[in-house]
Amino acid sequence: VSGRLPPMLRCNLFLPRRIASAWNSLLLTLVAAPSFKGALAGAYVDAYSDVASEYARGIGSHHWSSYALSVQFLNRASYVKELAREKRLMETVVGAFLDMLRLAAKEIHSDSSSSDWSKTESLNDGKTGHSPRIQYIVNPLHTVLTQYIY
Repeated sequence: VSGRLPPMLRCNLFLPRRIASAWNSLLLTLVAAPSFKGALAGAYVDAYSDVASEYARGIGSHHWSSYALSVQFLNRASYVKELAREKRLMETVVGAFLDMLRLAAKEIHSDSSSSDWSKTESLNDGKTGHSPRIQYIVNPLHTVLTQYIY
């Protein structure tokens, strides 16, 4: 199962909303099994860079992404420390964050007026004043750092 999960998580961003929602419901049900939760946590790290890269480019939605399930394991220090040791979790989330910042800087400074990053409305969710795309990458980074330190 664990070898098939990363490609499925990568494809999640490209699924129609209805199918992605059903897929996420299935994952949420299966994550109750500790062995599946561990496999999903590993797959999350394996697919994270690719998914974060696509998401930073505007592909997918934080509303129905399977990455919202990360709360099932990233808020537990034991999972975070194991993933940091076995899967290079820290390097992965920090690298994705830096890649997102590089992409944003490149698009903001380009002459392209079609850049999503250059449009004020894409940088602000209207509620918190933060970009959902930025939060999608920063939230796991914050959680990982918090759990890893303590």
